[in-house]
Amino acid sequence: MGMNENLPASLPQLLALSAWAMFAIVWVSGAFLVKRTIQREAMVAQVGQVLLWGTAFTLLVIFPVHPSARDQLQWVGLPLTLGGLGFAIWARFHLGRNWSALATIKHDHELVTSGPYGLVRHPIYTGLIGAAVGSVLVFQHLPGVVATLMILVGVVIKIRVEERIMRERFGSVYEVYTREVKSLIPWVW
Repeated sequence: MGMNENLPASLPQLLALSAWAMFAIVWVSGAFLVKRTIQREAMVAQVGQVLLWGTAFTLLVIFPVHPSARDQLQWVGLPLTLGGLGFAIWARFHLGRNWSALATIKHDHELVTSGPYGLVRHPIYTGLIGAAVGSVLVFQHLPGVVATLMILVGVVIKIRVEERIMRERFGSVYEVYTREVKSLIPWVW
């Protein structure tokens, strides 16, 4: 076993890892610029989500494959990864100070329905799913497939919780929004 076994085996892998690292920096640094939380989900749910999402993202990027991975698939996966992360970051910035890693209501919480939120109700999750699928193609490893399935489970759980909270907070306005804008895939679902 050589020292370089855990280093990216290709340019697409290096670029994908760099993109995920930049995404993490943006995500963590942006967490300090949010409004004060006035309502949040139960602590047990918070801990479960942190463990699920943390494990999934770790599995997604810590096992680069051997250099013999199919180069064509890596080059197909890279734009999916970059595009997905870019879409999630756009949505995160567009949400502004209303954002939270957990399902919460912020002080003076606003219902954001423009920008990426005019395309889908949960564009951050749409972007993360796209980036995860792209990363599976880039890294071509079983842990990435497991991670993507974990992300899908996390998304389904979070959407249910977030939509319940948004319906409680915004009532009929949110109901109209849910009829006009699909959840994860524009015009489809």
